[in-house]
Amino acid sequence: ATDGEHGVGSATLTTTGRRDPLFAGLPEELPVFQWHNDSFTVPSGASHLASSPACTGQAIRSGNAWGVQFHPEVNGAVVAAWCRQAGAAAEVAETFRSREAEVAASARRLLRNFIDLTGR
Repeated sequence: ATDGEHGVGSATLTTTGRRDPLFAGLPEELPVFQWHNDSFTVPSGASHLASSPACTGQAIRSGNAWGVQFHPEVNGAVVAAWCRQAGAAAEVAETFRSREAEVAASARRLLRNFIDLTGR
C-alpha cells in the first residue's frame, strides 16, 4: 500500500493499543515523526495498535514482537540529514525542531516501555 507521510504528525492508539504495555503512560494521540512512502496491511493474527489518517498501519504486535511505522529514534540532526539527502522541504526539519521536545518525550516513554518489556 502507498501511504506516504513525511514530518511530524500523530498516531492514534486503537482500543487494543491503549491497553498494550508498550504504550503505557502515553496519550491516545501520540506526536510522532514519519518518514515513509509505503505501509503494510496488519498481518492475520497480529494486534493493530495504532493508525494515522494517511496510514492505517502505524503500530502492531504479534506475540512478543512489536512493529512501528513511525520513527521514535530520530532527533533534530537525523531529521535535518534525511531532509538534505532526500531534497525534502526545509519546513519538515523546521517543524520537527519546533516540536522536537514533544515528539522526544513520547519517544522516550515508548522506548523505556520497550526496554522494560524486553530487558527481563
